[in-house]
Amino acid sequence: MVNSYNQQGLTLISFFLVCALVGLFSLVVLKLFPLYNEAFRVSASLKTVATMPDIAMKNADDIKNLLMRNFEVQEVRRFDDHNIKKYFKVEKEKGKKERTLHMQYESRGPLFGDLDLVLKFDKAVAIRESGSALE
Repeated sequence: MVNSYNQQGLTLISFFLVCALVGLFSLVVLKLFPLYNEAFRVSASLKTVATMPDIAMKNADDIKNLLMRNFEVQEVRRFDDHNIKKYFKVEKEKGKKERTLHMQYESRGPLFGDLDLVLKFDKAVAIRESGSALE
């Protein structure tokens, strides 16, 4: 009588391949998290500033200062008073009453070696006269 057993499971090589794939995926997630977290904080700051009372009455410099203060609360450290002018604009379209808070920047983070991860952020939040925000 011959006993035949069906083998089930992973071989040692396939186990190492699975571990390498899980490790690579974990590395990408750990490197992407700070970039996306910052983008969510910037987006939340834009919405917060756009919904402040009497924001429609403020000029562009006052709005920029409010946004910078909100960045301090949200711990967004990428921007300062000098470089925020390149990325943030208060725009008004022709023929419309409402203004728009527009933020556009590119965020880079190292993955490994010469390979970088790039996150492009481009968001606009409209301000109505009543102070409520529109996306």
